[in-house]
Amino acid sequence: MARPRAMLAAALLAAAAAALETPTANISMFKRTHASCRAFDDGEFVAWKLGMVVSVNVTYYCNAGTQFMTLKPCAERVVATVLANFEFHYYQGHVTPQKEITTCDFADGFVAANDFSDPTFAWSEWTAQGSSHYVPTLDTHLKLWGSSGVSYLGRRYTDADGAVVYSARVVVPGSGHVVELVTGNVSSANAGTFAAYGAGECGGANELATTIAEMDDAWTAQGGTLVNLFGLPDLLPLRITQPSTDAAAIPEFLEAHSDQHLGASTFSHETDAESCTWTRSLLNIDATLAGWAMEVVSIHNRRAAKRGYNVSFFASYVTEAQDELIACNTGYARYVDNHIGVSLGGPDSLSLDANAESLCRNDVGFHNGNDSYDWGSNWCRGASGLGVEFQGNFDWTFFHPELVDPLDYCAKLGSGDSMDFCPYNMTAIKASSPETWWEENWMLVAVLAAVAVFCCCAAGVLAYCCGWCACCGGDAAAAGYARL
Repeated sequence: MARPRAMLAAALLAAAAAALETPTANISMFKRTHASCRAFDDGEFVAWKLGMVVSVNVTYYCNAGTQFMTLKPCAERVVATVLANFEFHYYQGHVTPQKEITTCDFADGFVAANDFSDPTFAWSEWTAQGSSHYVPTLDTHLKLWGSSGVSYLGRRYTDADGAVVYSARVVVPGSGHVVELVTGNVSSANAGTFAAYGAGECGGANELATTIAEMDDAWTAQGGTLVNLFGLPDLLPLRITQPSTDAAAIPEFLEAHSDQHLGASTFSHETDAESCTWTRSLLNIDATLAGWAMEVVSIHNRRAAKRGYNVSFFASYVTEAQDELIACNTGYARYVDNHIGVSLGGPDSLSLDANAESLCRNDVGFHNGNDSYDWGSNWCRGASGLGVEFQGNFDWTFFHPELVDPLDYCAKLGSGDSMDFCPYNMTAIKASSPETWWEENWMLVAVLAAVAVFCCCAAGVLAYCCGWCACCGGDAAAAGYARL
């Protein structure tokens, strides 16, 4: 019975791939941002355990100027890049408003729901919140994970060409981001750790529309290497997945506010063991990068285990919170930090102004920020708890060039005056280069050190400890020593 079942799965996968339309050039995806509770831990994990290239690792501080006040961190931000220049951001904000259940509460819940080290683990709704990547072999990663205590969830299926696809999922520790690595090549020693998708796991939604052969060709075309800066194979991005109780909500939201047809395909699987619905759309990774597109998959798995904050509650809570905290280009909310980034940079794309008008007309709050005079972003709540950053060109039909500002990580409402959190100006300091702080504040340190030495000498403490003190003079030092 196993072979007919595998043949049926391959046939369904081929049908799914054929149903996906060619992606439009007028909307593309360039990043996935996760609201993290430990952004630097996430950056370290994706670099040294997965092989993503971390290009930004920054803490944004309030600089208290000359008042000798403690520096207050506003945010931590990590940017990690994979092949095709696709980015994953891990962002931990400390300034922007949120409600009683925080982004950290949700992130902790995502991590707890996907404890792959638990021998009794059951497929969770939140196992579907992640990204998938191809590597030519998994053996390098599996060896590293085994020696460093990283637990993974192993699954397998057969693609449309009849090749076995091996899937290994791990959890990024500060955000709950589930990263899936797939390959057609594992050693016989490791193959036994990969089981077929089981009851309640919605196997059809987890099977990729591309074959191993197509993935390998794309990995090579994008310049993949087996040993990158972190000693691991480069990752080729394949898809972004999000759990939802309305599988069509995310593609419908993107279509409504980009004025583009994504050609999303909807599938359903109802058996005694499965009850799930999912949608698949294809988005180019970048409007200027030809030859590769990513799937965006929204999954409603009615048989998945509900752990912690369930998918329905999460989507309702963060949607209502953002609708309360954000209006038409006013306000901000920390929940927006969990989003995908899409670019409206194609030849017939909507302008950022037209996108803003669409959002306002449909009572979807957003916050605008500019990167340059004619290019910026609208951050909004999106759908199913997954926010969206729309990037595009200004045509100044909605916005005014003198009233747009870049995003300020130390401003409570995202831009403008940050004095509500910072007593003075904001300074960005690279966490990976702690010497930057000393270089910028050496004069303050020198003054404090001089004051400390003077006080020690005046009290005779330094004289007692060392028997001399240059700033007090030899006689004073001797006298101080004698008194003590």
